Formats: sequence, C-alpha cells, structure tokens
Amino acid sequence: MVLLGNQRSLNFVLAWFVTQAWMIPDQLSAQGSAQDYARSAAFSRSTANRVFRDAVEPHWLSADADSFWYRTQIAPGQHQYFLVNCASGERTEAFNHEALAIALEQATQRNVAADRLELENLQFSTERGWSTFSFASQAWSFKLPNGPLRPSETPSGGQLSSASIPAESNIKRSTQGGEAAPIRFENKLEQNLDLYWMPASGNRVAYGSVAAGEVFELQSYIGHAWLLETKAGLPIAAFVVRSDNALAIIDDRTPAPKPVRGRSNSAR
Repeated sequence: MVLLGNQRSLNFVLAWFVTQAWMIPDQLSAQGSAQDYARSAAFSRSTANRVFRDAVEPHWLSADADSFWYRTQIAPGQHQYFLVNCASGERTEAFNHEALAIALEQATQRNVAADRLELENLQFSTERGWSTFSFASQAWSFKLPNGPLRPSETPSGGQLSSASIPAESNIKRSTQGGEAAPIRFENKLEQNLDLYWMPASGNRVAYGSVAAGEVFELQSYIGHAWLLETKAGLPIAAFVVRSDNALAIIDDRTPAPKPVRGRSNSAR
C-alpha cells in the first residue's frame, strides 16, 4: 500500500482519473539477467500497438506546484503532451501541437510531425504563459498555446547538449516499451558504474557495467528506464529512452536521482 503523505499526493491521485489512463497489469518479472530483459521487452512490444494512453509519468512544474505535464502515446509512434492542474482537476493539451510543429518546421527546415514532437528539457512557466525546450540542437521558447516560437537561451537546469539526453531527477520505472531504440552510456567519471534496467514492476535487472571513461551501447526501447550506480550502491544517474540513438552522458554535473515516490530506492 502506498501512503499519501500530503495533499499534493492526494491531488495527483484525483488527477489520475482526469487523464483516463490505466496501468498495464503486473506481467513483467525480472530475475536479474539479460534474458529477462529481452523477455519483458518482448511482452512490451507485443502490446505496444494495442494499448495506448496507458500511464501517466508526472513532471511537476516546480517543487511545490499543484500542476504537472506528461507525455502519452496515442498511437504507434505517436504521442501528445498534456498539462494537468491537480487542484482544479483540469487537463488540457500542453500547447497547440500543430502550430508548434509548423513553427519548428519553418525554423529548422526539417519535416516535423505534430504527433511526433521530440522535445528535450521541456519546461513550463504557466504564470508567464511560455514553454521552453530543446529541439534540433537549439533551445526554443513557445508562447502558449499557439505561439509564436522564438530561439531561446539554454533552458534552466543545465547546459544544452546537442547529443546528450537529460538525466531524470527521480529513479524511474519503465513504461510500456515502444519502438526499438539503441542507447549509449558515456561515463565521464573516474569510477566504474553498474548499469540496471528498471522494469515496470519486479526486481531491477543487472546489465553489466560502464567503465570509467568508456562508452557502453545496447539495444533498448522507447519508454525503458535505466539506472547507474556506484559499486557501493549509490545512485548516480537515471535515464529514460525517449528517442532513437540516444546518448546518455554521465559526468560531475549529472544530478543524482531521487527514489520513486512510495517505492524503495533500489527496487531489488
């Protein structure tokens, strides 16, 4: 049983029903091997194109906010972004997806689909009515909900990298796996790190180590979560695969992840 420690937790539970999402039954069981990862990933792939809007992973607008944004899959390879106000129970599209796609297409000279927007370092300032994010190696600001779009300074929370995906602030669990997507872990620290896959439920899966100064690449899937720890069990970095050919850089600026709310840190 998960105990609700404050009003914000209660508000999130109420907002959950607003999103009309349901969780996948507990059918994944990890025993600590690559074979288990492959088996669980196969289950995810078998249901990936049959069940959508299946989970809500909240990204709170601030530490004490009652609002969060989340991304949800709406069809194979397609997704949308939403904002939820837990106090009022209101859920809205985070922005006009079509307008943003058109603006990004014009600004970057790339083909951009409204239902396939890959936005990194996404943040919202609902008081000022703007969102900031990284796209095509550039920081952008977008006036909510319809624009305009304009180049921006580097989003707060770190230096923009054209290659690295952002580290998660909390240890995550994998959501239902989507398309195959390789990921590379680049360890820029002076110590070896143990690598774990974090399945949707059950024990985490040990998946080798990333040596100091080395790069370790493996085949993963969109929505799968990974955790890196020291040999002593200290969490160093957490990542979620959200795009193809992702690069996860671990250095002295990488924020150490916090435990999942209501769950133990190690999830052993």
